[in-house]
Amino acid sequence: MWPDFAVPFLSVAEMVGLVLAGFLFFRSRDNSMAEAAAYALFLPLMAFSFSFRIAFITGWLWMALTLETGMIALAGYGIYRFKSQLRPLCKEIINFIKSHPLATAVLAAGWLLLANKALIIDTAFQCRQSPLSFADPGNPDLLCYFWNRFSEYHGYGLFGFMAYLTIAFATYALARRYAWPPTAITVTVIVVSMPRLVYLATATGTEILTAAAAVFSVLAIYRTIEQPNARDLVLVLWGILFGISGQMLSVVFPIILVPLGLLLMYRRHGFQSWWAIVKRQRLKAGLALVPVLIFSQMSWLVKKFAGGATGTIRPDFETPPLNPDGITGALANMGRYLLESIHLTQLIERVSQWVFDLSPVAWFQRVHDGPMASLFADQGAVEPFKIVWATGTDLSWFGPFAFLLILPAVLYAAFKAPRRLKAVAVALLGYFYLMTLIPAWRPGNARLFTIFYATGGFFVAFLLPPWRLSRRQRSLLQILNGVLFFYAILS
Repeated sequence: MWPDFAVPFLSVAEMVGLVLAGFLFFRSRDNSMAEAAAYALFLPLMAFSFSFRIAFITGWLWMALTLETGMIALAGYGIYRFKSQLRPLCKEIINFIKSHPLATAVLAAGWLLLANKALIIDTAFQCRQSPLSFADPGNPDLLCYFWNRFSEYHGYGLFGFMAYLTIAFATYALARRYAWPPTAITVTVIVVSMPRLVYLATATGTEILTAAAAVFSVLAIYRTIEQPNARDLVLVLWGILFGISGQMLSVVFPIILVPLGLLLMYRRHGFQSWWAIVKRQRLKAGLALVPVLIFSQMSWLVKKFAGGATGTIRPDFETPPLNPDGITGALANMGRYLLESIHLTQLIERVSQWVFDLSPVAWFQRVHDGPMASLFADQGAVEPFKIVWATGTDLSWFGPFAFLLILPAVLYAAFKAPRRLKAVAVALLGYFYLMTLIPAWRPGNARLFTIFYATGGFFVAFLLPPWRLSRRQRSLLQILNGVLFFYAILS
């Protein structure tokens, strides 16, 4: 018998090797360090999901192990081939740490704590079961098989942590398009400190995986537009389709993002440029279509929406009831979500009650129960509205800086940003509106907006430079968000 720690240890070592090989490969292809890290962290998740679905579709589970063995061999070859890059990369990392000591200290300490929690966490219900027992086994769901094929109940938080790091590095890479490194790293600290993302980083659900897929796709779109190439174009397709989990609302953001991305590519380079790239690499393009077809999940989606799917509904992202009141219900829900977004955290609520004998939660609740309730009553909701500043993944929102910085930044970019950023802002605002229009309000609907706040985080880099932040102001933002970061980790 293997010791209890053996399977998690070997699995983590395997994943580290895959990520390192991917990082060295993308760094050798002129990706920035942050871009290479984001790609290298997320691609193994897509690769394992792809191999498991192939195995389940064919019924030959040995195919998953065969493909995994091939990935390990390829990673070993990649590390050997690019080993000469390790020393200069280490120097780059050390120089970056020296340039941003406060931010990197906060991130390093927090990420060590999160990594520990992610690896020792006991599996939740959705991963104790085989992915095939779900009625909608989406691409992220299949990653559960990585662990439960060994009947191992620890380590499931690893994938959430990898997705969380993907969001962090992709945010920095995108923020660098609009700000210098000091502001970009500050923006990254703001994003990774959002309480809900911190809780999701060690959870076993798929919510953060779909959010990471969205940020990954936006980064790939940016790179594709900046320098047309087949590799990033393929990653755009893979990232967008991987995020489709099989439940209805998971297709909303891809449906919005795809046409806007195509429009940007067309207006920047014309479709003839893309067609020429595909023609030059026909074999690679053909091979890349296989994951596209697999990630599209057409057979599963058709079966589900035709009413033929059987099995357990995935508990962490069950589709909420529909909004019965149309646009009026959407306006009411928008007001409710904005009130919930003013998430000052449970800590501020308790301190305020203790020091000032004042409850911010009660004050915001009165705003709803007074003017909003008189105008909309209970339209758009299936349960009585109540603001709760909770911890954990069930009811938590995204913290005060999501409301104070990210939401205004997306709105500002929709009117003032350059074409690419404006298009993504429009996509995010369209997504936000549809999340108020389609589902009814109920407690726990914060999970519907994880894509919005995770993807919109880098917009703060476009918003901040006009403020001309001084070094002291950046440090203050980093400290405040660092406090929020560790509060979320320890709560």
